[in-house]
Amino acid sequence: MKPYYEDGVITAVRWRLSDWLKRFFLLSPPVRKGCSKMGKKVLTNPQQSVYHSVMSSDRDYDVGNIVEISEMFLSLQGEGPSAGTPAVFVRTRRCPLRCCWCDTAYTWDPQDPGYQRYELMSPRNVARRVRELAGDSARLVVFTGGEPMLWQRRLAEVVELLDGYQFEVETSGTVTPKELKFKCLFNVSPKLQSSGNRGLRRINEQAFTTLAELKWWVVWKFV
Repeated sequence: MKPYYEDGVITAVRWRLSDWLKRFFLLSPPVRKGCSKMGKKVLTNPQQSVYHSVMSSDRDYDVGNIVEISEMFLSLQGEGPSAGTPAVFVRTRRCPLRCCWCDTAYTWDPQDPGYQRYELMSPRNVARRVRELAGDSARLVVFTGGEPMLWQRRLAEVVELLDGYQFEVETSGTVTPKELKFKCLFNVSPKLQSSGNRGLRRINEQAFTTLAELKWWVVWKFV
């Protein structure tokens, strides 16, 4: 089974995590001045950070039967092969990274005024809200964040409840796909050293390898 895009529309970028690729990620020069101008703190010692306890991609928030949802809205997809397509965006809360230029810090930063504005929703309630927002305008659902892959078990249930819709996940590639494999197109944005995530696990080799093996189910971009 292939995604809903025709062959040839997506040029899947595949690679092995060889030494040259690791050097590319690890040695890319940090743009600390740019981060400072944006008013975001670059973490130089995550051990001393108030966020350190929630910075591991291995931590499993996906328990019980709820998802922490920061917001849901109807808009146009702005990236990937479906750019310009009407879509319902489901923005989940929490993220293992702390990009200095992040424009959705309210999903993970306790100091952001919007951090406490979220809903605890069951997969069934998420699916119902998607239908309400989509109406007759959209049949594409985009899971974004934060890092939506932290909630992939519950999001996989949302996918099962929404027959007739197509799905995309916007992810940093820090969490290995499991339940969402072959159910969504993955828009993967690995974070370079210039993102300000010093000392954090922005490179997950197992996740990258799994994503590369998904071939045409994955689109890559580097920021």
